[in-house]
Amino acid sequence: MELCLQLETFLRSLNSLQAVVKPQKKAVGEAALQSVESVSRQTLDKAFDKAWVCQQVLDLQSQFQAIVVAIEAAGVDPSVDSPVDLSMEPRLRSYQTEAYRWLRLLSVESMRLRTARAPETISQGRSQLETYLNQLQPFVEAIASEICPTVS
Repeated sequence: MELCLQLETFLRSLNSLQAVVKPQKKAVGEAALQSVESVSRQTLDKAFDKAWVCQQVLDLQSQFQAIVVAIEAAGVDPSVDSPVDLSMEPRLRSYQTEAYRWLRLLSVESMRLRTARAPETISQGRSQLETYLNQLQPFVEAIASEICPTVS
């Protein structure tokens, strides 16, 4: 099923972006924690490719749009052996709306992050992106479980 493959690909892309965005924290002694954390944040923030993250968010948006179009097409044409039936349409619409909302917030935050220069601003942006990605994931997983019970 092409729709299921699209959902699997989207979830893999989402997971890889989450792994990159998630700030890395190292366990060290309490006394040295602040200085090491400050230095490691600055190092991570310099190595953090903001343009790549921005592009990944745009890719997620286009992948999600393709998924929505595929869901619409599957629901519209009853002659096609479709994983989408009319009884799940209201739930799918609700999940799609929420997922789309989190994707828009991700887009705005990734654009803010792209222009950020200060390490604190970059850290805040990464944290916000991580939050948005974590909020987006359950809605996409819900769509996937409705359409393709073997995906998630």
